[in-house]
Amino acid sequence: MPELETQVRESIARLAAVAPEDIEMEARLETALGFTSMKMVLLVTGLCQTTGVSLTAFTEDDLAAMTTPAAIVGHLARELATEGA
Repeated sequence: MPELETQVRESIARLAAVAPEDIEMEARLETALGFTSMKMVLLVTGLCQTTGVSLTAFTEDDLAAMTTPAAIVGHLARELATEGA
């Protein structure tokens, strides 16, 4: 999971114009980094392309729950484990 966390941090950093190491895994993306719904779409779409997880694997509730970097890592890890099973 460290590689997945790195991918999430780097993707967030690009969109938020901050250093990856400055991103707190429990920080709320909307309030801490000013993420808009458009940035969230770009983030999740990009991460799905990078990791090979299908965007359709996520429900609306899954997407709504992706409010922190840690939550995004958790959802991606779950889908990667499911696809690999």
